[in-house]
Amino acid sequence: MRFSRVFLANLISHETSLFRQRAVLRAGMGYIAQALEDAGVACAVDDMALGFGFGRLRRKIRDFGPDAIGISMFTYRYAEAYAAVARLKKEFGVPVIVGGPHASVFRGKLLEECPSADFCMVREGERSIVKLCRGEDFSKIEGLIYRENSAVRSAPPAVFIDDLDALAFPRYRAFERQNYPLGNSPVSRRVIPLVTSRGCPYECIYCPVNAAIGRKLRCRGADSVVSEISHWRAEGYRNFSVVDDNFTLIKDRVYKICEGIKRAGFSDITLGLPNGIRADKTDRQMLETMYDAGFRYVGIGVESGCDAVLKALKKSEPVAVIDEAIKNAVEIGYYVDLYFLVGSPGETERDVMASIALAAKYPVDKAHYFNLIPYPGTELFDTVAKAGRFLYPPEYYLNNIHSNMNVPVFETKEFPAAARARMLKYAKRAERLRKKELYRRRLASKGLPAFAARAASSVYSYEPVRVIFNDSALLAGIKERMMK
Repeated sequence: MRFSRVFLANLISHETSLFRQRAVLRAGMGYIAQALEDAGVACAVDDMALGFGFGRLRRKIRDFGPDAIGISMFTYRYAEAYAAVARLKKEFGVPVIVGGPHASVFRGKLLEECPSADFCMVREGERSIVKLCRGEDFSKIEGLIYRENSAVRSAPPAVFIDDLDALAFPRYRAFERQNYPLGNSPVSRRVIPLVTSRGCPYECIYCPVNAAIGRKLRCRGADSVVSEISHWRAEGYRNFSVVDDNFTLIKDRVYKICEGIKRAGFSDITLGLPNGIRADKTDRQMLETMYDAGFRYVGIGVESGCDAVLKALKKSEPVAVIDEAIKNAVEIGYYVDLYFLVGSPGETERDVMASIALAAKYPVDKAHYFNLIPYPGTELFDTVAKAGRFLYPPEYYLNNIHSNMNVPVFETKEFPAAARARMLKYAKRAERLRKKELYRRRLASKGLPAFAARAASSVYSYEPVRVIFNDSALLAGIKERMMK
């Protein structure tokens, strides 16, 4: 055995524990940990998104005594992750294995830019990391990028795993499940993420996901999914987030999963779809069937309220279809979140207003407006680079927290920087007002007088107050009862 003790770390960190409310169990790292455990490799985990800081990470590594450290890395704030890898390498002196979305996009360049990293694991790593730990020849481990003397070498490309049922689902034994105060669902606090499929056949120009999971959709069987739910239900969990990128793509599979849940008698569970679904891959009958099986929360990736903008994004679905899906979901009784982009190619201020108008058409729970960020490995990034329209160098905006919020990082002829900044601010204001109205409606439905509901919703819609509520088990419990 080359490595018998592996410490896995997620280096996304926040400065204070107030941000713990945004931390969710990471299914990808969970699958890697499970693969290692099943192969007889001792495994420990630290997720810095919980907000405990780098000092605690170092103490946990020291106490565990690994002979290798595995790092899950995202492109966002990658320079900070590189620096952390250098510190860990200097202190512990063991090989560092880097995986995650950033590794799948940057590949050999990652090892060139981060000299303290020893290995880069491209794409799905459940099988490759086990082979690495067992001592197999580097050159024969699919998806592995490694160092040989002073050169960076690549093994054959990784082949995506077709039989997802053959992978053991994560048990999260090495995770601090009790420290994850929120899932990414509005209907519960203790949430388990479910991965029922991998892959995305679409070509949206802004999305880097294909580099990590591929275009081919690969699915678990309904029995496998129900078995995982049954496992967690036996441990006291009743709430689940399906974190697929395309859960509703194959209609028959959705019906089989719903039938399996009902046949098992799991009438006390709730499920959500926080990653969003495509409106053109669902219909009223499917949404009703899902609701009957326990689905209560659905995100819809709208992106824009303008057909021309959706075409430019290669979204391949019309606004009319999206409108119908929103209408159906609201009427059935779902918590509905809408996800929009601001600053798409060809978009204008008028088009952003169309997006805001679409969100206001129905009583959805939330409408999120995201600053469009060109990520390396996407068609959008290549297009902006070729046109020379970046407002900041990628190495700056990818490592600056403010760039992912309200600061435009590129412009187009139709939508210059000043107009983008103005409309981002306007859209964010519309987002806050939507949240405020949501809280007011729910409080009023609980019998709170109108003036009190308005006052309380104004206070709670203020981000720091909401964070404090979510970070406290007692206050969050009160909020959950009042906001349902």
